Amino acid sequence: MIQHDPLRHIINNIGLVESCNPIDKALVMHCSSKVNELKNLYRINWQEQIEYNSADCQTAYMIYYFPNYIETMYHTLIKVETNAINGSFKENMKICIMGGGPAPELYGFLAYLKENFPGIKKIESHFFDKNNWENWRQFCFDNFIEEYWGSGKIVYYKHHICDLCKLHETYEIESLPIIKEADLLIIQNCGLDIYTSLHDIGKYRQVFNNLIQAMKPGSIIVIIDVVVYNVISGNWFETRGNLHHIRDMAQSNYNCTVLRDVSNGNPYRYTPNIIEHPIIRDNFPFKGDVKYHALVMRKTT
Repeated sequence: MIQHDPLRHIINNIGLVESCNPIDKALVMHCSSKVNELKNLYRINWQEQIEYNSADCQTAYMIYYFPNYIETMYHTLIKVETNAINGSFKENMKICIMGGGPAPELYGFLAYLKENFPGIKKIESHFFDKNNWENWRQFCFDNFIEEYWGSGKIVYYKHHICDLCKLHETYEIESLPIIKEADLLIIQNCGLDIYTSLHDIGKYRQVFNNLIQAMKPGSIIVIIDVVVYNVISGNWFETRGNLHHIRDMAQSNYNCTVLRDVSNGNPYRYTPNIIEHPIIRDNFPFKGDVKYHALVMRKTT
């Protein structure tokens, strides 16, 4: 992905500045501590529910995770042959982003379209989330659409209040008819959140089964998740194995075509190409390469 600079807007919105002013220093220290808290929750304490509605949590997420999640979406699609998805990507598209929060996936997708499908003119995007990310989502919408897709394009969005964990029930899916109309369904880094809430691997897998069942023929699903082994209530959650199960189920039940398969060896990885800002580099050091698992499929029937 070409070098990009989402942090410039995020830093300005938060008000982070290099300064000797005690108030400015206190804000940087506060944000740094919240980033570390969120990192620990993701890496160590997955059994604890993360308070995504908290302003501090959202700020930490925007600083540390949002920029990379843009790139992960882009890198997932760039490895798919464009001819394989040509018929599914139309001039006017509907997309659904499950558990999208501030929707970094949208901007990774737009960057991909800009390079590979310049003829697409309009995106109708639907975000499904139980948490209130409206302020950050609108901020990103106002600042990043043109930056990642260019001028003269049209993007609409609508937020749907939705608890993904309840989608293992068929009637919950039936209450979301827009999923049946979507050309693209994206689910990034939701697997562990769903599992830690349900504590039931069968129900976790049923969420994905119900989503794929609801999709229309010809539509595409992109599933991206973290590389992690975690013990939760005495059970192992293993991302690669669960994606293999979802793939096999989708092929067996819905004749899905795999466009990018889950890796059997090392996870996929890339080096982020994000412009560094001194205040971020010095106070919120980023990790190096990003590792992830991904599965891209088209539903046939």
